[in-house]
Amino acid sequence: RSVHALALDVARALHAHAPAAMTRSCRALASPLSPLVVMVAALAAVAPCAAVAIDPSWGMIFGNVALTSDKVKVNAVAAFTCGVNQTCSYLGGSFNGVLTYALSTAQQQAQLDSGSGSMATAWGNSLTAASTDQSAFVARSRVLEGATNELQVDWTVGLLAGSTGATATVHDVALAPDGGVYIVGEFTGRVDTKDATTASAALASEGVGTSDGFFMKVNNKGFIRHILHLKGPKANAITSVQYGGNPGFKERVVLAGYYGGVSATLTSITSAASQTVASLNLSAVDMSHGIVMEIEMDVGATGEVRGTPDLRWSLLVNGAVEDATNPAATAVAASAIKGDTVLGGAYCTGTIFGTTGDYRLVTYFPGGGCDALGGGAYCFGAVTNLRGARDVWVAKVGPAISGNLTSVGLQVAWISAVGGNSSETPTSIVHDAAAGTVYVTGDTAGKAMYGGGSGSLKQLVAIDPLTLDAKAGFMVQLDANNGIAAWGVHGSNAAPDTRYSNSLTGVALSGNYGGGYVAGVF
Repeated sequence: RSVHALALDVARALHAHAPAAMTRSCRALASPLSPLVVMVAALAAVAPCAAVAIDPSWGMIFGNVALTSDKVKVNAVAAFTCGVNQTCSYLGGSFNGVLTYALSTAQQQAQLDSGSGSMATAWGNSLTAASTDQSAFVARSRVLEGATNELQVDWTVGLLAGSTGATATVHDVALAPDGGVYIVGEFTGRVDTKDATTASAALASEGVGTSDGFFMKVNNKGFIRHILHLKGPKANAITSVQYGGNPGFKERVVLAGYYGGVSATLTSITSAASQTVASLNLSAVDMSHGIVMEIEMDVGATGEVRGTPDLRWSLLVNGAVEDATNPAATAVAASAIKGDTVLGGAYCTGTIFGTTGDYRLVTYFPGGGCDALGGGAYCFGAVTNLRGARDVWVAKVGPAISGNLTSVGLQVAWISAVGGNSSETPTSIVHDAAAGTVYVTGDTAGKAMYGGGSGSLKQLVAIDPLTLDAKAGFMVQLDANNGIAAWGVHGSNAAPDTRYSNSLTGVALSGNYGGGYVAGVF
């Protein structure tokens, strides 16, 4: 996933900065790499160079000079303009033991802040965990664009392994409206949070040897402003976060992930006490469930969350069976509907295992329409696995429209399956509001894929050559109004190397031209 998300977000940054980047000259970035470091580079389209498609304008090395047997991964990137001729990025990932930096600007590299751990310098800080097991980090970098493209690290926050066997992983980051960042992932055991000043809080997973999910809100100064903890006796994780709008002084985020067992709890962690946001117990089946949630927070002037965040709605997706390698259901990613500041909603995707699955939607605000509070009933329905063992489900949670064309609440407007004769896994989803389309990327172990939703199956891709023990990447387009699949594209491997896998792992919209940019690995 580290290469997957990084490639996607570099594509987003490339599209966003393409007009200004077209005048940059051709040059190469010399960066010594080893298995122990990962490089992040800003890429620019280069018009004068026919033989060069992209051009690095700056780079940054994350490394670990102390532990030669471990490595650093970058799992997610969010880039944005943060001032005049300035581009900022949030980089999320994992490391072991100690995290240090090296920057590369104007063909030169400098080792920075190699071990002091101080937050006093303008170059950010190193992170040191109590355990050498895997810890998580998010760093804010800044590029002062110009002749030298000066690069600096503003600050770093960490979720640090606090004891032997503890681990932490960042799965996704998203830009907050104040220039801060939302962070999601999972952890096991005891982990210590660290922001731009000092340790903030300690978290402990509820199950023995199983993971819990987390959501963290950090302001643009690097201070942790709030933490949500998805916990339960079995494996839990939050894998995706999207900003969902800013009605009034409130912020909405859409979270996607999964929880195991018959129930889980979403808890708000504050400096004063822990408070329960919601108990997720819509299924009595002791298996893995996909979960998508929209959270609303009352936010103050410095990004602090006032009171306890509210859960506005949750979508639970269940599969029929599960085994050691196939959870019954998951939710992988969501694309928030930002235009409706009253009801909200999202396009969501995940997996189901077994012949059929079902969903349950609950709303927790007045007029939500699927209200399980106060004696009401949740909305529910089914989704059918098309052909294989594990299929992709895609759903729209959106406004329910009455006969006079006014919104009367939220509903699952549609839910569709996309699958083939083997197993599929989605990696990302994005919707194009202007074109009325939805794009989903992922990979398949089968030789064909089909889409439903219109009463009959439609073949989207035919993959050959490909052996059944390999995987091929795919992207499919669906109609945002009804979930009917329109077309698909895929990767494959030429004979005799059909045993090797590839994957399309991210998609970003291409603006006024329609369609999207895709990225992946092979």
